[in-house]
Amino acid sequence: MNFRLSALASLMLTCIPVCTPFVFSPAAYAASTNTAVATPANSALPYMRFPSSHGDNLVFTSEGDLWRASISGGLAQRLTTNAGEEVQAAISPDGSQVAFVASYDGVPEAYVMPLAGGIPRRISFESTGSQVLGWSAAGEVMYSVQSQLGPNIQRVVKLVHPTTLQRRTLPLHDVYEASLSADGKTLFFTRLGLAVRQDNARHYRGGDMAQLWRYDLGGNQEARLLSTMNAVDKQPMWHQGRLYFISDRDGSDNLWSMKEDGSDAQQLTHERAFDVRNASLSNAHGKARIVYQLASNVFAYDIASATSQQIKVQLQSDHEQMRERVLKNPLDYLTSTALAANGERAVITA
Repeated sequence: MNFRLSALASLMLTCIPVCTPFVFSPAAYAASTNTAVATPANSALPYMRFPSSHGDNLVFTSEGDLWRASISGGLAQRLTTNAGEEVQAAISPDGSQVAFVASYDGVPEAYVMPLAGGIPRRISFESTGSQVLGWSAAGEVMYSVQSQLGPNIQRVVKLVHPTTLQRRTLPLHDVYEASLSADGKTLFFTRLGLAVRQDNARHYRGGDMAQLWRYDLGGNQEARLLSTMNAVDKQPMWHQGRLYFISDRDGSDNLWSMKEDGSDAQQLTHERAFDVRNASLSNAHGKARIVYQLASNVFAYDIASATSQQIKVQLQSDHEQMRERVLKNPLDYLTSTALAANGERAVITA
C-alpha cells in the first residue's frame, strides 16, 4: 500500500507478540481519544501550510497539493494533483503566476504555473534541491540552492526570469532565506539556522543560531549583521523601509519589524501556544499584509491596522487520508517508537 506523507497517521498500539491486521478509522480513533477529527461532512478547517497572498488571492499547501482561495476564506480550488508535495508557494508581483517547489523530476526544483491553474513549468535545474524564497520587483523568482563549489555544503541565492530562464547568482555564501528591497539594490538575508538541517529545536542559542544580515549589492562593503539580540531571527521580508521577520525574542516565534539598520525593533504578534511559521508579505493594490501559518491555520496580519485575522477555508476534496483502511502489516510502515515508563505500552508512528 502506498502512502503520501500528508496522509500518514499516528497510531497508538498495544505491544503484542503477533502483528495482526489493524484497521485504522479516524472516527473510532477520535472517539477513543476524545479528539476531534476532520471529515468532509462537518466542513472542518484543513491543515494549511506555506501561504502566499496577492490582492484577493491566497495560495497554500494542503493534502500535499497547492490550493487557491479568497483571502476572505471560503471554498478553495485545488491547483495541483501530483502524488508528490508542492510547497513554498509565492505569487508573482503582478498576481499572474505562482512559483513553488516540487519533485516532479526527482529532486526538489522551482516551478511556475498560472495563478488560475495550468501546466507547471520548471525554471531551476540545480540537481541539489531548490527552495523558493519569493519574487523580485522585476519579476524574477528568487530561490536558494546548495552551492556546487568548494568542499563544504553552503547555500547561495539565485534569481531566474521565468520566461527567458536567464539567471544570476548573488555574491554571497551561506544564505538560507532572503528578501530584496523594491529597487533591487539591498539584500536582507538569513545565515545559518537549525532549519538548514531540518532541526525544529526551540529556544536554541548556539553557534548555528539564525541571524539577519544586510548587504548592499554593487557596493564595496561587506555584509552587515542586523541581529543584535541573543535570539533567533529569520524569514526576512522588506516593505517600505522596514524589515519584517520572525523572531523568538520573547520566547516564541512571532512577527517582528525593525528599521533597515536594525534599530527600532517592534513585536507585532504575541502568540504563545504555537509558533508563527512560513510568513509571506505582499503589497498589492496598496494593501500590505503578511500571511502566516499558526498551527494548522493561516492568519493574515494587516500592516496598516496592525491586526491579525484567521482565514477560514474549506477544501472540496475526497479527503483520502480520512478513509478507513486496513494495514495487514502495520509495522512495515514503522517510522518511530516511544516506550511507556512502565514498559507495558508503546506509541508507534506509522
